[in-house]
Amino acid sequence: MPKEEYKQYVYGTSPRHGTCSLKGTAPTFFSNTNQNQFMKILHTSDWHLGHMFEGVHDRTEEFRYFFSQLETVVKRESPDVLLLSGDIFNSSIPSASAEKLYTDSLLSIKEACPAMDMIITAGNHDSASHIDADGELWKIAGVRVVGGIGRETDPLIHSGRHIIPVGGSSSPKGYVIAIPFSFPRNYPLLDEATPTSQREKDFVNMLLSECAKMNRDNLPVVVMMHTTVSGCDYSDKGSIGGIETVNLGDISPTYDYMALGHIHTPQTLGKARYCGSPIPISFSEEFTHSVSVVEIPSHGADPIIKEEKIDPLFKVRTVPKEPTDVKGTIDFVKNLPEENAYLRIMVKCESFIPSLEQKAIKDAVPFGSLRVCQIVPVRENAEKKKENKMTVAELSNADPVDIASRHYKSKFGDDLPEELREMLRKVYLETKDNI
Repeated sequence: MPKEEYKQYVYGTSPRHGTCSLKGTAPTFFSNTNQNQFMKILHTSDWHLGHMFEGVHDRTEEFRYFFSQLETVVKRESPDVLLLSGDIFNSSIPSASAEKLYTDSLLSIKEACPAMDMIITAGNHDSASHIDADGELWKIAGVRVVGGIGRETDPLIHSGRHIIPVGGSSSPKGYVIAIPFSFPRNYPLLDEATPTSQREKDFVNMLLSECAKMNRDNLPVVVMMHTTVSGCDYSDKGSIGGIETVNLGDISPTYDYMALGHIHTPQTLGKARYCGSPIPISFSEEFTHSVSVVEIPSHGADPIIKEEKIDPLFKVRTVPKEPTDVKGTIDFVKNLPEENAYLRIMVKCESFIPSLEQKAIKDAVPFGSLRVCQIVPVRENAEKKKENKMTVAELSNADPVDIASRHYKSKFGDDLPEELREMLRKVYLETKDNI
């Protein structure tokens, strides 16, 4: 698209797209809101089907338990649309069992409320092409899937793919702008002068502009994205998974609700919300899990958000809250209550926990439903740990055998055996002239 036409399009001055302006902070079409319009959404994300906890424990039954609760919510709430905002699978190449679980569960959820639409977008864990592959087949079941974003430069092509009328195009209840995960460089280049870092926001704003032209009845507008927005709490991830941060202030405020995925901690930022993961994916997710039921009274009205708690079949537990030594830890775990839980056991020690003591801790756990996944040493003396650290200057001048000795002691808690030390010294002397 030529630069001038692109600017006219985004800012609402193009003759072929009408006159609704997105420039500034106040959407011009909110003034004639029809108060009788209403849309109810069930928002979920980050299922991570196929996930193995700690790479060991199969979670199929946990996912089925979640889906049974989700069906109950769907039957009770009868939403107009269910939105799944990315990370359907834990891997871009899901197993056959994970795919079957996905298919069976979607059909069962749809049967719980046949009139409900379903819209699904891909996340950064998903394969865009894989999600799109069955798109036409899913349409027959009333499910719309959007796996990837095309590279076309014509906005009208993208609007047909990403702007979805809820309830059908003849008499819609509202509009959903379904945007799957994409790296900034893969968004279409709507204007050749646009930097890569701005392509995402321009793409979203372009779709909002196009949606405004369709929305003659002032129906609710929802944006789906799988991304990290500025100001969110992403402590559950430790990092943001290589995804660029989106500034909500750069997005036109003409939507009524933004259904986000990617961050697993439930949180609301203005009209945007992360519903969070329905079951814990790591030990950092020891919080209440849920899906979100969102009511939009009318276009321009504040969304009404209600959390529907999901009870995980297996919880995550980090114990004890105040770490103690091996003996104290054994006494503590002996008295753990019976429940389904993955355990991370913290043990205070000077350096490491010998394998026999780790076994003793595991053997002290009284119930098989308490699955010990990690036994983590908590260094008792921070100063001793600090002493083992070396600066770059110290490392460059250190004797290689001394470095090996330090590593051995930090890993095994004992001094490097003399015979091993002499062997390393001999190898070092024989090879140092060739380095």
